[in-house]
This record gives sequence, C-alpha cells and structure tokens, in this order.
Amino acid sequence: MTDWEQLLNSLPGDEGVLFVMRYLEGYTSAELEIRPGTQEVLASYATVFVNGPVLCPASLAPFLTNFSVNGSTNFYPDDCTVLDPVFTPDAWSPLRARQEGHYYVSRQLRLTEKIWTSQL
Repeated sequence: MTDWEQLLNSLPGDEGVLFVMRYLEGYTSAELEIRPGTQEVLASYATVFVNGPVLCPASLAPFLTNFSVNGSTNFYPDDCTVLDPVFTPDAWSPLRARQEGHYYVSRQLRLTEKIWTSQL
C-alpha cells in the first residue's frame, strides 16, 4: 500500500472521496476537478495544498478560501457537463448530447469531422 493510499484510508467519513490522489514516479501534476455538491466537504477542510491547476463549478468558489493552489484556478458554469480538456467530438456526439445541454471544455475544442465544420 502506498503512502497516498494509507492517507486516504485514514481520513474519517467521506473526506477521502472528494479527491482521488495518485502517486506515480515522475508524476508532475494534473488538473484537480472539484465536483458539484461537495460544499460540505470543502468547508470541513482547514487547508488544502494543490500542486497544479484546479477546475471547479462557479458556485463553489467561496469554498476555496482555504486552498493554496500552485497553478491556475478555473471556474465553469454550474449547469455544464465537463468534457475532456482537449475534446474532439465524433460523428455520434450529437446523438449522445443532451437536448438543451451545456458543455464545458477547458482548453481546446477540435472540430475535425466534416459534419461539424459544415454546420458553422
């Protein structure tokens, strides 16, 4: 069992569920995505140190006052579904999309299929 697994297992209640920490040799950083509905858990932390960027619903911004972030902090509208940071929709994406749904892509949306470029 790694040090991170021991740490997560030692946390009381659901506190370890909010963040999934990975330790990999040579691992630098990855985006920490904070999910909607975690305000109670966020409020329970005295201090959180994050090495890397943070992605968070806009409504949870007030709960990040105890966060020390070595990276960017980005907020997305609460009614959005978060997609991969670099997202390339395929020909089936319109069929999987929710009607009136809102989606958030943090870095780049790549429209490469003819079906997408013809509709612009």
